[in-house]
Amino acid sequence: MMTTESSALALRKQELRHHYLALRQAMSSAELLSKSAALSQSLIGWFKQRNFVSQVFLFHGFRGEPRLDRLVLYLSGRLPLALPVCGDNGTMNFYSWEIEDMLVRNRWGIAEPRISGRTPLCPDKQTIMLVPCLSADAQGNRLGYGAGYYDRYLRRWEDKIFTLGILWPEHLHSSQLPAESFDLRLDELI
Repeated sequence: MMTTESSALALRKQELRHHYLALRQAMSSAELLSKSAALSQSLIGWFKQRNFVSQVFLFHGFRGEPRLDRLVLYLSGRLPLALPVCGDNGTMNFYSWEIEDMLVRNRWGIAEPRISGRTPLCPDKQTIMLVPCLSADAQGNRLGYGAGYYDRYLRRWEDKIFTLGILWPEHLHSSQLPAESFDLRLDELI
């Protein structure tokens, strides 16, 4: 049962989601590509400073999220890559992925790897997960779409994975975002 406080928190999060989605939707295709290229360059620099990375859990840009194509080209062949697959039961798992692998669209239109015959990957302490954010704050609180896939996944593996929140600079929330007990903080933002 929702309390008045949790209802107000959920309503505030929904208002913020609408605000940040509207900012994304106002971005032109050219601006999205330009900003994605710049963000990918920053991420390449970030990865060049990390010596002990075993695998990278990525996301495929969706609904105005950053397109990480340049980063993927840089990491491909250097580190194992994986993309998430969202299950019908609210679960999410990561599966190995290479550039030449076919992707299929799930029910929300998000590109995912084909998983037939594949086993989900397990993160280890050197796994880096790039987490898409509608917004985040300086404390690492993340605002996503609200379905909880990343929160549930990270709850299972929180002591074995390093999370790097990926967001547009103008989506960094100036004050602390509303957070609930099940929301996990990200380790770092870029």
